[in-house]
Amino acid sequence: MRTTSVSLPALAGAAFLAAAVVVVVALVVARGVRRPSGPRSPWLQTLVLGFILASTVAAAAFFAQVADEMREREWAPFDAAVRAFVFRHHSPPLDVLFRTATFVGSTWVVAPVCILAAALLWRRGHQRFTAAVLVAPILGAGLFPLLKAGFERVRPAGALAAHVASYSFPSGHATTSSAVALTFAWVLARERLAPRPLVLALGLLVPFTIGLSRVYLDLHWATDVLAGWAVGCFVAAVCAAFYEGLGGPRRAA
Repeated sequence: MRTTSVSLPALAGAAFLAAAVVVVVALVVARGVRRPSGPRSPWLQTLVLGFILASTVAAAAFFAQVADEMREREWAPFDAAVRAFVFRHHSPPLDVLFRTATFVGSTWVVAPVCILAAALLWRRGHQRFTAAVLVAPILGAGLFPLLKAGFERVRPAGALAAHVASYSFPSGHATTSSAVALTFAWVLARERLAPRPLVLALGLLVPFTIGLSRVYLDLHWATDVLAGWAVGCFVAAVCAAFYEGLGGPRRAA
């Protein structure tokens, strides 16, 4: 396998630039959109978008750090230790749980769910939510194959035995599930469409379980999943900025 040609400084710089551009554009657009619920507090909107910018920068920085250390094999002992620990704790109930989680996190499930949710939300008048829901899986699914091709990391033995031929870093399941779940959670919370415990479960528990399933089934290294979560957080932050730029919640602040 040839050495990756990805430049980590260039990758991190592009991520930071993209984050800044997206949030600045969202801020400009947000100030120019007349909301049907009346005027909103400028400082609150700035605070929200500042949080989104910080999230994009943190996600990009964490991904760059994991990717750099993965390429230098500094996290190889960590990957090996997690893999050994998981092997020691295999059981039939966990097999069923994590196989189901992996299926739920696949494109064949995530894409139809997002399309169905978007259609239902559009019919109920939540057009801004609809746009964010559609952008999240498209951006997530479009980003991780490019990163895989750039890093060209070989999967663990379990993936080879399962005839999974694609590269390993970052995990596509972790990327897409966290991007979609966190985007859903952000807008559900902002629109007050779901109780807080449900929002937390959706935003944290779902992508965590799906990401963990990839390690449990020996289809990914642990650092693949960590990087996938970082990319998913980045995508979700971009989608949150997009949502806020389109006007944010319809209720008055």
